[in-house]
Amino acid sequence: MSRLITKYGVYLSIAVYLALFLLTLNWYQFSFDVDGTAYMTIAKKMYEGAWYRSINGLWSPLNSFIASFCIKQSANPAISFKIINAVCCTGIIATTAALLKRFIQNNLLIAGIFSALPFILLSWTHQQLAGDLLSLFFMLLYLNLITSKDFFTKPSYNIYAAVIMALAYLAKSFCLPFFIINHIIIHLWYQHNNKSIINTKYIVSRIIISFSVFFLMAIGWIYCLYLKYNKLTFSTAGNLNYNWFLGNGPATQKDFGLLLPPPYPDSHNFWEDPYSYYNNFYGPLSSFSNFLKAIKLIFHNIKESVFVFTEISFTLMGVFVYWIIRLIKSNQKEKYFSISLLLISSIVLVTGYLLIHIETRYIWLTAVVGLILGAKILEEKVLPYLHNKSLSLTIFLLFIGSFLLSPADKLLNLRYSGKDVYEAADFLSTKNIKGNFTSNYTTNAQNSWCTNLAFLSHNGFFLLSKNDYSQSELIDAIRQDNIRFYLFFYNNTMEKENFLTTPLAKAAKQIIHIPGKDVLLILLQ
Repeated sequence: MSRLITKYGVYLSIAVYLALFLLTLNWYQFSFDVDGTAYMTIAKKMYEGAWYRSINGLWSPLNSFIASFCIKQSANPAISFKIINAVCCTGIIATTAALLKRFIQNNLLIAGIFSALPFILLSWTHQQLAGDLLSLFFMLLYLNLITSKDFFTKPSYNIYAAVIMALAYLAKSFCLPFFIINHIIIHLWYQHNNKSIINTKYIVSRIIISFSVFFLMAIGWIYCLYLKYNKLTFSTAGNLNYNWFLGNGPATQKDFGLLLPPPYPDSHNFWEDPYSYYNNFYGPLSSFSNFLKAIKLIFHNIKESVFVFTEISFTLMGVFVYWIIRLIKSNQKEKYFSISLLLISSIVLVTGYLLIHIETRYIWLTAVVGLILGAKILEEKVLPYLHNKSLSLTIFLLFIGSFLLSPADKLLNLRYSGKDVYEAADFLSTKNIKGNFTSNYTTNAQNSWCTNLAFLSHNGFFLLSKNDYSQSELIDAIRQDNIRFYLFFYNNTMEKENFLTTPLAKAAKQIIHIPGKDVLLILLQ
């Protein structure tokens, strides 16, 4: 049985994941977020050959490029991205298996991780359509390389690492600074642990080779961004996020009036290219007040990271703290060198996101690393000293189960999530309602619903540039921007009745209730 688990566990885990993906796709086929609308739009532009339009500093190209080959064949474009996610997840299971083989020998722990991965990855598959899973696959390949015994002695391994991380950058732009910083740190760490045989010249040459290969592959995309935005950058995500999270967005935004149009005449929503809405961008070094805001933002993100880590597993922070303390105190650093590389990579990843904004999906790598490092703790320090099999099994199940709580919750919440948007889009199509629209949205959920509706119905959604505006100001903006219909969200009957007495409602050509939603469609033309 032990040999079977070790030899065939990875194949069984992949088979279970694929079976779950296919059997439950009907439940989760409708789920995608506003980021997904941008990736799907870019994939369509690539398919149409509109290459300049597909260049985007916020959304990395690789996921959309792969999807562009099959997006036209699918009635639901989100399915193409979910299939890409599924393929990535099979790769994630395989690369995780390779790491497990390197670090864990206990077959019970290996079997537990192989059993948990299909459910964890199924929830990740349907949470987003961005390149998070694609980049995770490449980063796990990278971790497999740097923890191999020959990585620091064979120059070719550094070249492989550069190629892998260049692809990771094309899947998610943060992988560029991650690779640069992490690669330097792990080489310096290797030199620190091998001072007697490794000199600085050797380390520098390895780093230069890696970076040369990396930028040779990445320079094409960086040049494309330069052509479009007239600035040398590897991504506009940092500029945009700092503008938003430091509170400079409204002050630097171009003056469009009350309603913000989509970035291009045939665009569906703001998210296709948010960079185009701003005149200037201010970062933490733009002023002393911005610097103080950036420091405050870091502390805010540190607090948020506690919830992010806990969402992955309530044991995750404890696992990392344990290994940090153990490695600091250990006199056997050579014995745990490979584990230290996993730890360093996880810390670099998390620290980068603490500077601007952190979300659970950004640090999914720590979930995989946490599973392995947590299992290592159980293997070395817990299970060998417990002679009670029931207690050993309970602790094992508690650890593995802690990584399944959030995925189970996500899968329950995502079941048929977004179906109402598809139904609303079909309703608009049936009524032959086409054109630009805006809304009275007051929550992110309502804004996202309108954004997704615009994409699915092939209409243009105009955002509100401010929350405080008069009815007459709204009517003037609607006329000026040629808005065909207006979506009114209401929370109760009184809100609905009060709105029907307003000048905007009275000027309507027709008022239609969208089936299944507390939303009125005000047809204006």
